[in-house]
Amino acid sequence: MGIYEHPILQDVINAQWFSKTKKPDGIVFGGAFNPIPDPVIALVFTVVEYAIKQWASRFLLSGSQFSEVDYHDVYKRHLDGLEQWCHFSTRTAQALAH
Repeated sequence: MGIYEHPILQDVINAQWFSKTKKPDGIVFGGAFNPIPDPVIALVFTVVEYAIKQWASRFLLSGSQFSEVDYHDVYKRHLDGLEQWCHFSTRTAQALAH
């Protein structure tokens, strides 16, 4: 399993866009998630990286906020890595397209 196949991807997407509200965005805009766009995958892993750093010391760092300014380079690294990974693995690219 590669980094972009980790089950946390589906967990975060389900929690964020398919939660048990009356009209979850993931249902209303279902076409936007089939297949899951690379920018969404990159964003999820950027947020996961942020969360890991917040808890790296085993204690939540207070006063830190997730921001585009601070995490744009991390997002770009994940997006670039995902694009390279899809080109490297035909099986993976096909799986992400379905």
